[in-house]
Amino acid sequence: MRQTDKLAFRKKKIKDKVQEIEDLLTGRDNSILPYVVDENGRYSESMTRYFIGRLLDALEQYGKETGYWSEGSMSEVMREYMECFLYCVIRSAASELDWLDDTVWDLPKQSFRTFLDAAVDVTSKEQKAYILYDELYTGVFCLEGLFKYCVPMYEKLTGEDITTTIPKEWLDIVKPMREADIEYMLEAAQENEFDFEDHELSEEEVAKEYEEYVNNMSPEERREYDEMTELLDEDQKRRAESEKRFVENFLHKDEFIQSFLRYRELYFSDEKLYQNITRKLIEGMLDIYLVKTNMSYLANEEVFVRSYMQLDRAIKNIRHMKGRD
Repeated sequence: MRQTDKLAFRKKKIKDKVQEIEDLLTGRDNSILPYVVDENGRYSESMTRYFIGRLLDALEQYGKETGYWSEGSMSEVMREYMECFLYCVIRSAASELDWLDDTVWDLPKQSFRTFLDAAVDVTSKEQKAYILYDELYTGVFCLEGLFKYCVPMYEKLTGEDITTTIPKEWLDIVKPMREADIEYMLEAAQENEFDFEDHELSEEEVAKEYEEYVNNMSPEERREYDEMTELLDEDQKRRAESEKRFVENFLHKDEFIQSFLRYRELYFSDEKLYQNITRKLIEGMLDIYLVKTNMSYLANEEVFVRSYMQLDRAIKNIRHMKGRD
């Protein structure tokens, strides 16, 4: 492992642990399933709508207290936009998405943290264009936030490609971006004297080369190859079964499809939706809701003080290890 990779890995582990502590203290580690799943373990549309209503009330309060709402309260279009966002996040968190574990880096959490993970701040029209660019040309694994899960969910439930929903005015923005990238790659290839035609193989040629590679393996290599092939086949079967269960058991499909399409419509519109502070709004909403429902330790002075003292002690111990007493 390279030194930079090792450092990046360790930094991520530290950040994950800090986030875990913050989630514990704020209550974001609590599961959202009790608020959207009935006593039989089945998704409940009525429970979800009520839950979303309470979250929106918390968001309204946060926006008022911080002065974010320019009109004094959350606009109707902003409320609709956030309602669609929250609904889609909940549906992804409450669904079986194991069939996606080879496409996305991580599956959605089933805790309140999932709302923050799905929120991405947008600061420019170009940033929005790159989401559509990834949908058109790169793939789901490059998408972020809500789109990472809901795009494949939409495509699996409808059997349609999400790119068919992209408006022409956005296609007119994205396609020149692709053309510019292709031109850049061709220029880079020419500078490095790389000829694509010389490296282009037919499917038959690829299959023949692969067969020769397998046939020339040593007994030990072949044994490892067969074991790996068996594991991959089992993994593929597991994903296929998971995908089938997802499609067959997904309740209120039309509501999800309509909500996601409406979210996309508003997301790519010119409406004032405070998209540059999405994460701040979601974090404030969660803080208020979790305090009101007694899930946040920030409202408990005794627990907060004890937690703070333990963290302070941990910092002192680290300083002691570094010889900085």
